[in-house]
Amino acid sequence: MFKLFQFWKWVLLTHISKNESIDNNPETNVIIATYHIKRLKNINPLVRSVLKCSYIQSVIVTNNNPDIHIEDWVTVKDNRLDLINQPERRWPGYRWNIASKSRAKYYIIIDDDFLILPDQLKILLQHLIHEPDIAHGITGHLNGKYYQNREMEVAVLNQIYAVTNKHVDRYFEITDVIKQNYPEVFPLIEKCADDIIISKAGSNKPKIHDIGQLTRCHTARTPGIAIHRGDDFLHGRQKVINALYSILQK
Repeated sequence: MFKLFQFWKWVLLTHISKNESIDNNPETNVIIATYHIKRLKNINPLVRSVLKCSYIQSVIVTNNNPDIHIEDWVTVKDNRLDLINQPERRWPGYRWNIASKSRAKYYIIIDDDFLILPDQLKILLQHLIHEPDIAHGITGHLNGKYYQNREMEVAVLNQIYAVTNKHVDRYFEITDVIKQNYPEVFPLIEKCADDIIISKAGSNKPKIHDIGQLTRCHTARTPGIAIHRGDDFLHGRQKVINALYSILQK
């Protein structure tokens, strides 16, 4: 019941929150990937929240479930909004392909269970603008432990990613090397390890930041909905880690 209250409180705040701006309107694209029908209720208010940021030049929602039409779930109208229905099943990492085709200086990639508000998005982007050589987020892992809403370095970001176009380019440089040397591992990146690769795309460890109270979808850890709770997720992830570190040590 409390999680349901938090969700509807967040939905209300997406309506009444004030618009946010940043000087010089930094060229920023937001990409949201979604798949499971249980999370589709998050997308319309999430899009509304992001579009309250005047500096966002494009919001792209990639629906990775060919059995669903995203237009049936998103009623927000804005010239900056682009809804894409993938013709075949895609995994979360496909969002970086979308990013590479929607060129901008800055990108914010948001998981569909991460319910952010306009002022929080602004804080995150400001950190990226201030320190553009590394990736930034709000949650992440370090030494096997999960952290959120702190000012600290982490090894791997999770759930939300603020990066530059240079990070996106570096992401594909790394994945191309993995594809050439470990072709059997390459498909696993899109499914379960794109966060690991983008976290290695900066000049140093990524950082997470304190943006205030976080709201998460109640399905964030639900088996059968949350991909990271799948039976083969950790096994596939470890294969990518092994390939990545083998390459980096050469």
